[in-house]
Amino acid sequence: MSGVDTSDRERLEEARLGLIAKTSAAERRNRPTTLLALGGVAAVVALGYTGWQLSARLAAREQLEAQEARAARLGELLGQIEALRLPGDGAAEGDAEAGGPDPLRRAPEQAQLLEDLAKELGFTDTRIVTSLDAARSTPRFELNEFRLSYSDEPTERVLRMLLRGPGVIEGMQVSGVSMRPARGTDDQRPTWNGVLSFSRWQRKPPG
Repeated sequence: MSGVDTSDRERLEEARLGLIAKTSAAERRNRPTTLLALGGVAAVVALGYTGWQLSARLAAREQLEAQEARAARLGELLGQIEALRLPGDGAAEGDAEAGGPDPLRRAPEQAQLLEDLAKELGFTDTRIVTSLDAARSTPRFELNEFRLSYSDEPTERVLRMLLRGPGVIEGMQVSGVSMRPARGTDDQRPTWNGVLSFSRWQRKPPG
């Protein structure tokens, strides 16, 4: 009887994880990409400006003025998000509409797909660090995590990675975003240091 219960639980777990992955893809299709971008920029502005306020209390008057000027320029990006979308920003999601590939299939190429996207977008460091979240994995499924650390990258590049990363393979999701103000460009445009994290469930290897 326990063998039947175990088999039922495994099927239920597989169905649950598959539904999560497909639901995530459906939500991305039904949610306007521009709204996602606007929300991302709003979060960036809030995080960046809070950090600037804290540091300004210890900075000289001229440093404060420079930081406020950078914050104002960053805010102007809110009106320019429409221009950030590339023709391929929503690619790789069409498969899910017709049933698509198995969202939980093993995919050894998934880290390379994220690295290729980072190269295409122009990141200076495109290395993807992979890890396995053993604590959240189950007897039949594992949670793979992917981290891209970046330094002194412009806002547009970071946002495009966030928008397009989940589209490189069925089931990929954004799991974390870290952004800290960097030195900025020579023409005083804001840049950022931080980490972008992605994750994906997949079946464990047989045996």
